[in-house]
Amino acid sequence: MRELSRGNLTEEYVKAIQRYDLSYKDVKELSRNSLEYSFLPGESLYINGDYTKVRNEFENIWNVDFKISPKAQKLLDENLKMEREFVLERAYVTFENKLLSGEFGD
Repeated sequence: MRELSRGNLTEEYVKAIQRYDLSYKDVKELSRNSLEYSFLPGESLYINGDYTKVRNEFENIWNVDFKISPKAQKLLDENLKMEREFVLERAYVTFENKLLSGEFGD
């Protein structure tokens, strides 16, 4: 029987990466799954659970200069799950662009 972990989510991801040799893509899918299959109320950002397809209002979400429309903002305000998924996707955009630009250093 395994002992209950008293760590935070970041520590759990680190353990999973080390134990199961997970890739960055795997970790992204795990974190997306944690929201997609959660009990958060509201609709999903993604179409049919496909993380490469988002609702039309968010079609440019992966662009660095994405600007949210009033219609998209209304959807986020009404759907907690969608709002959290949106925040996660935008965090990926920010992180990955900083990584590509070398902002994190060598």
